[in-house]
Amino acid sequence: TISMCNNAFAELIGVNSQKIVGFNALKQTKKQEVLDAIKKTMQGEQAIFEGEYQHPLSDNKLFVRNIYTPLFSEDNEFIGGICIFEDASERIKSEKLAFEKEAAIATSKSKSEFLARMSHEIRTPMNAIIGLSHLCLQTKLDPKQKDYVEKTHRSAKSLLGILNDILDFSKIEAGKLSIDHVDFRLEKVMDDIATLLDLKIHQKGLEFIFSVSPDVPTNIIGDPMRLGQVLTNLTDNAVKFTEEGEIALFVSKISQDEKEVNLRFIVKDTGIGMTEEQMAKLFTEFSQADGSATRKFGGTGLGLTIAKKIINMMGGDIKIISESGKGSSFIFNAKFGISKQKAAISKEIQDLRNIKILVCDDNETVTMFLEKALTSLAFNITAINSGQEAIDILEENKNDPFRLVIMDYMMPDMNGLDTIIKIKESKEISIQPKIILLTAFGSDTILEQAKELGIDEYILKPVTRSSLNDSIINLFAKAAVSQEQIVKNDILKEKIKKISGSRILLAEDNDINQQIVIDLLESEGMSIEIANNGQEAVDMMNESGHPSKYDIVLMDIQMPEMDGITATINIRKKSEFDSVPIVAMTADAMVGVAEKCYKVGMNDFVTKPIDPDEVFTALTKWIKKKKGVTKVSIQNPAKKGIVQEKTFSQYDIPKIPGIDTHMAIKKLGIGINSYINILKKFYNSNSSLAKKLRSNYNIGDKETSI
Repeated sequence: TISMCNNAFAELIGVNSQKIVGFNALKQTKKQEVLDAIKKTMQGEQAIFEGEYQHPLSDNKLFVRNIYTPLFSEDNEFIGGICIFEDASERIKSEKLAFEKEAAIATSKSKSEFLARMSHEIRTPMNAIIGLSHLCLQTKLDPKQKDYVEKTHRSAKSLLGILNDILDFSKIEAGKLSIDHVDFRLEKVMDDIATLLDLKIHQKGLEFIFSVSPDVPTNIIGDPMRLGQVLTNLTDNAVKFTEEGEIALFVSKISQDEKEVNLRFIVKDTGIGMTEEQMAKLFTEFSQADGSATRKFGGTGLGLTIAKKIINMMGGDIKIISESGKGSSFIFNAKFGISKQKAAISKEIQDLRNIKILVCDDNETVTMFLEKALTSLAFNITAINSGQEAIDILEENKNDPFRLVIMDYMMPDMNGLDTIIKIKESKEISIQPKIILLTAFGSDTILEQAKELGIDEYILKPVTRSSLNDSIINLFAKAAVSQEQIVKNDILKEKIKKISGSRILLAEDNDINQQIVIDLLESEGMSIEIANNGQEAVDMMNESGHPSKYDIVLMDIQMPEMDGITATINIRKKSEFDSVPIVAMTADAMVGVAEKCYKVGMNDFVTKPIDPDEVFTALTKWIKKKKGVTKVSIQNPAKKGIVQEKTFSQYDIPKIPGIDTHMAIKKLGIGINSYINILKKFYNSNSSLAKKLRSNYNIGDKETSI
């Protein structure tokens, strides 16, 4: 029987305390667990009950924790007990919710991990199907067989794309998708997108346009792969849903401070557009704007969901503006770190400020981009949209001529090539401008026609700031450089003369790099001996006499058998070689590489691609002219003297797709004949590289491809 209770207990169960006193808990309690606890207490043991409980006198159901403690007399006889009655409702609810949350998270992760495992398991046989069907297409097949295999190949690649979406989605769900922070060029990402979509764009006859505001940084810090994934998804969708017109990618700056820049990206198309209802479910996983059984366009409905997640992880958000039948604009922002690499305006461009340039393109978006980009470089720009206008304005300005015309190939009424013919034939245009042709079609036929017409350069669309900048430099800087241009000042030239006749050991495994260095240094009367790897360099040093016959060692870092670092360590073990300078030559310009070179005993560090001034500066710094050494006679040294300025239509420099063969000669500083020999050797050594990479990529071997 309850003999006393406090007010807190009475308030908790909602019963007057006078009514509680005198209550026989043993007889009137119905819950068995509570009765068991009371009986255990009467036997002299402490008991605990925890769970849902409604006191017989109360209407309130509670989650409680009751602690029953027995009381004893001085003679150790049981005389009663104390019950501490705790309301545990909130705590138990919280624990229950936490348990349910953990269970839900575990279930979600299990599901995502299962999806990831299944994606990988399915990917293995898919790679085999793609690879073997690709190889099968290289064999002789009759038309029906070829049709079957091509459809198999396309379907397998489509399925692999779906699996990649599922894998990314499972990574997001499992919390395993991460964002890298590396230094990268924004336009490189855009160039890659243009390459991926090139075939689809041309098949539909669409125009693909890039427009990057002049104030957008060239280099930023972020995740180029994930940014490329988002942009590829949006532009690929734009191509899919657009039958005519254009796809445009705009990039502008929202804000910038010392640490980060916030950029806005807009992917705009002239396609079928969407209704409000379709837009409402766009970013829902496994959902599509058109989910009907008769839908025209395929897909998983995951791409935009993944894109939105990635954008959110990059500190941004995405929205859409669209109207059915009038196209769509996907707009998102993303935040990037500020790169320490600043894009400086080249001296060649600075020297060309205020020259008159005529831009001719019938597409307003392209014209606007070119006008902004060129104006930001301080050029004097006139923009028009037809070939006849171009002819008229050039004839009208014969007393103050344009120095450059940037001409689109595909224009109505009169295309670019026909316009250029009329410009060349016009007697009113006494001073002919240089001409850059813009074309979305890089076919050999068009380029051959351009060369025959004397067109100076061409740019494949979509045009970027860097491609525009490079082409203008190509035209207005010399296409071939003299020996005098290699050395920028008279002091350096005099120093080079003083080390003429020096003997140099070049440790380099790449035969093209070997030829470049040989041609560059032999033209100054130096003698070069080649070690094809680090071990050969060590052996040749050991056999070079005491003191060594070599005045300096140019050491590549990455070589087979023995690398340059290890070779230097072995050379420095012999004190007689302490006075022989060793200069590292490497393409690895990462932080810490130079320090590593100095630590093992190298004296200096120059980076690849080889800059003649940098190489000669290092040589003149470290080579000490030996007494009594006469100048070494070199057979067929590179001819000196100024080479007349020529453009790509005049010089017979081979064109290699993907390589700016005219720009490279200016960097190397070697004779034209040597350069052409190097180009031919490079082409012969690497002509099948693209095919091998494509084959590896198609069979899913991305690691080897990269």
